[in-house]
Amino acid sequence: MLRTWITLGAAALAMMIGLTMPVQADETRLMTNVMEDEEKLPAADALKIVAGTADGHKSPTEVLTAGIKAAKDGKMDVLKTCFNKDSQEALDYDSYYKDKQAKNIDIIAMHLATFDPAKLTELAQNTCGKYAVVMTQTAAGTHLIRAIWHTKNWYLKDTSGEDFIRDYNAGLKELREAVDSVSGEKLKDRLDQYETDALDLLVGVQDGVDPYDLLAKRLKKITTSEAKPRVFLSTWGWELAMWFNNPKAGEKESKDNFLVVKFVQEYDYKKNESFTVAKVALNSTAQFHKRPGNKFKEWTWDWDYYYVAEESDGK
Repeated sequence: MLRTWITLGAAALAMMIGLTMPVQADETRLMTNVMEDEEKLPAADALKIVAGTADGHKSPTEVLTAGIKAAKDGKMDVLKTCFNKDSQEALDYDSYYKDKQAKNIDIIAMHLATFDPAKLTELAQNTCGKYAVVMTQTAAGTHLIRAIWHTKNWYLKDTSGEDFIRDYNAGLKELREAVDSVSGEKLKDRLDQYETDALDLLVGVQDGVDPYDLLAKRLKKITTSEAKPRVFLSTWGWELAMWFNNPKAGEKESKDNFLVVKFVQEYDYKKNESFTVAKVALNSTAQFHKRPGNKFKEWTWDWDYYYVAEESDGK
């Protein structure tokens, strides 16, 4: 009965394909070409940052510098103008920082006041040039501040204080040591359990083969490259994609490899304070390897039509 069901299902499917393919041949060919273009990784020299038009908003660095100055001067009204109008309302929402309630804008100002405008580095993130990251360092760590192009100018993207204090260097040393060790046991602490169900399913399938050890070897291979990786901060979260390019890779090797690291906030109840831990973002890493170009576009919002070019007339 099962074999008959499968046979009938296959026959019906074949009939449907036979009926629809001639009609949709051109559309299928077009969609295939579009998908191939979507899946191509951009060239490194194709990444850019377009220029804004208004003073104080001509570049991601310029708008962040204006925000730093406003924070140091205590001018919250000026700081608000560093965010586009659609985001400004959220700045007045209440949040908690170190068990104390405060407005988002006040928490952001407190952190921005610790930034040195002379120590800002712009990082291009996509090919349309309308999403970028500014990197800086303070006593609290390495910070990546997202900026977005809106109505022909640059604005700070995030309205949460957490995004201005998160340390994108915390735990990286320990993570690198776990990967370099090629030990699945050491790597386990750097993986979230909800991402390892498939690996747990494979434990014990073959004597002497630990799926976590295999994963550790794969990650080690990914990070073995002569070139320094380019970094891309997700537009919507706290995951950092590291793009390793090895132009000397052999014919059977990939010239482009990705490792995605997520920076997770955890809490020490004894010290009554939060801290950041770096972990491998296993699902995102796999998605980058499966469809790198498509994932890159999604990751960096690399679609020119996404960004607002003109103010709405309200209609």
